[in-house]
Amino acid sequence: MNLVEQKQVLRGEAIARRERLTGRDELSRLIMAHVLDGPWMANVEMICSYVSMGSEVRTHELIKRLLTGPWTVCVPWCGGNELKLARILSLDELRPRTLGILEPPRSLREDPARIVVPETVGLQLVPGLAFSTDGKRLGYGRGYYDRLLARSSEAKRIGLAFNCQIFSDVPTGPQDVSMHRIVTETDMYAGNSTFNCSTFN
Repeated sequence: MNLVEQKQVLRGEAIARRERLTGRDELSRLIMAHVLDGPWMANVEMICSYVSMGSEVRTHELIKRLLTGPWTVCVPWCGGNELKLARILSLDELRPRTLGILEPPRSLREDPARIVVPETVGLQLVPGLAFSTDGKRLGYGRGYYDRLLARSSEAKRIGLAFNCQIFSDVPTGPQDVSMHRIVTETDMYAGNSTFNCSTFN
């Protein structure tokens, strides 16, 4: 199989695993706690978090917690062929757009005080379908996040996933951006090392 075919096969397997998973709300709360306790939260000002949809690791409660802290929080929105960023003050500001994904409305997207340049982001909380233990990521296939992450190259990149989304290897090409860390309900993967998240507590 070529690279495209390999990715499609793995996407199907990852989606099936995630859809079969039960207790996603509670597992997401565990992941949230590990994120907030992680060493990457120190000395960072601007945090970008995806707004979860479907069977992804839930981020709504996490975003609410971040908004009560000392950080500035922004979320992505789809503009043409790329993801752009807008600062938010509350999840209530977001509105459903394409595929029902919550995004900033036009009034926020066009407000100069709310526009965020990706290069200013210090921490990126990233979704994905599959991750490898050494940080490779497989997304949905459109490349939106890879292009965004390439622009915020100085940010710490933290992939959020359930254990069932972790694979020994993930097929990638030169345009695919890897994660610095991956956090699941039980473990944190960093390079070729695995740590139990209980070590954070």
